[in-house]
Amino acid sequence: MKAEHSEILIQHRLEQARNALNDARILLDHNGSSQSIVNRAYYGMFYSALALLQKLGSIPSRHTGVISTFDREFYHKGIFPKRLSNAGSGTLFNNLVDRVSE
Repeated sequence: MKAEHSEILIQHRLEQARNALNDARILLDHNGSSQSIVNRAYYGMFYSALALLQKLGSIPSRHTGVISTFDREFYHKGIFPKRLSNAGSGTLFNNLVDRVSE
């Protein structure tokens, strides 16, 4: 993929992430359902992960591939704390769901 196309896609994913997180905030502020809040927050993180992976030029075709590639590229290399990785208590994505459930 050409660099300019890649940058456009990265910006698109970041915009999707901002929109999803903004939706989560609106739902939270207006007593939305926990399920809807978590869904929007999850996808905010997911779209951010897609943007980071696009920057690396490594875009898996499946949802689970995005999560495992993100773990490999960012947790296992020490960029994010290992306590949030799949090897420990689950991915950052799963930790969000667990914390909201508490």
